[in-house]
Amino acid sequence: MVLHTPAPTEPSGDDGFAPPRSPRSGRGSALRRIATSALAAAALLVPLSLAAPASAATGQISGYGGKCVDVAGGSSADGTRVQLWPCNGSGAQRWDVQADGTVRALGKCLDAAGGGTADGTRVQLWTCNGSGAQRWAVSGAGDVVNVQADKCLDATGPSSADRTPLQLWTCSGQANQKWSAPAVGGGTPSARRLVWSDEFNGAAGTGPDPAKWVQEVNGTGGGNAELQYYTAGTGNTAMDGAGNLVITARRATPGQYQCWYGACQYTSGRMTTQGRFTTTYGRVEARIQIPEGEGLWPAFWMLGADIGSAGWPSSGEIDVMENIGREPRVVHGTLHGPGYSGGESVGAPYTIPGGGAVGDAFHTFAVEWSPNRVTWSVDGVDYQTRTPADLGGDRWVYDKPFFLLLNLAVGGQWPGSPTAATPFPAQMRVDYVRVYAPA
Repeated sequence: MVLHTPAPTEPSGDDGFAPPRSPRSGRGSALRRIATSALAAAALLVPLSLAAPASAATGQISGYGGKCVDVAGGSSADGTRVQLWPCNGSGAQRWDVQADGTVRALGKCLDAAGGGTADGTRVQLWTCNGSGAQRWAVSGAGDVVNVQADKCLDATGPSSADRTPLQLWTCSGQANQKWSAPAVGGGTPSARRLVWSDEFNGAAGTGPDPAKWVQEVNGTGGGNAELQYYTAGTGNTAMDGAGNLVITARRATPGQYQCWYGACQYTSGRMTTQGRFTTTYGRVEARIQIPEGEGLWPAFWMLGADIGSAGWPSSGEIDVMENIGREPRVVHGTLHGPGYSGGESVGAPYTIPGGGAVGDAFHTFAVEWSPNRVTWSVDGVDYQTRTPADLGGDRWVYDKPFFLLLNLAVGGQWPGSPTAATPFPAQMRVDYVRVYAPA
């Protein structure tokens, strides 16, 4: 199989155009009123909507009867019941307590159904929408409080039976309202020093922060025979005013730009922190909603900062997330390096649970990167780990600074070309990118 052969200054772009091989070894509301003297004395309630991003935390929420807060059936469908279930470490029980006040699992938010504030309001999973129904605070006293309703997460009954639904109820201090949750200032892995981030909170129509990002401009195909022309400015890469960066792929005006194959058929955006920011080790994550459609190729990835001298693939490449449109339920995490690049790369796919497409909702894509180890996760669920033992004797090059990239490619040897059914404009929405110091 033919592999990439890009020039050192024009790296693989969106990397290997064939599936990777297996290892070759062998926004906010007012603070909650403290209603009881006991809670007032504790004075430990922390409003997540005001917390710094570095205080985010991930883990199980356990409570009444020693059981865990669980998304019923592991389904990510809107309206799925949130319940008590024996703790099992699954993604349905892995909650990401965010600095924006949301509590997330499986790419969606813990939600008070219908925005209700009455006692007995059902708690469910729902697409994150920034409403007060999805704003929560975790207290040192063990309360998980819906800030809008000023009421506590409560095990109905009270009962600790399997499948007991959770609801909102006036805070009473009873055992069925006490939880051990990943609290601000604690938790794993995100409760550690934030070293770099972009929350993309700019005004609608503004471009990416030039102090953090460089917009690439070219129609070279990225070494993968891609069809888009990457533009500068805000025509393809801009804020939406709702806390997201949007990279938009469009059909090009005939004759507008020249690509490697002639007049460009599409335009899109690619941005990088090269020359602005690099990192070595730590947690690198982004919350992204990808577009759907054959021939589309969204990616969040990293390249070795020495690419200008070492060239690709000796510089190394870590693909945190890639998707090709013909695989709507699957994302890929991959390593490329000397002797294992393109179709010989090392990585694995991950299928989104619940039967839906990846693009149906935002998902958090991350790598935990440490010496001689990279672990990939989606929505807090680890799905692969790679070490030097997976390289069959080839060189491990992930022990130096890397920079970050975000892009939405169109076409190429791996995804193939768009069809008449591929929707344009196609949009890749990025809620944030964050880099945390090593644990």
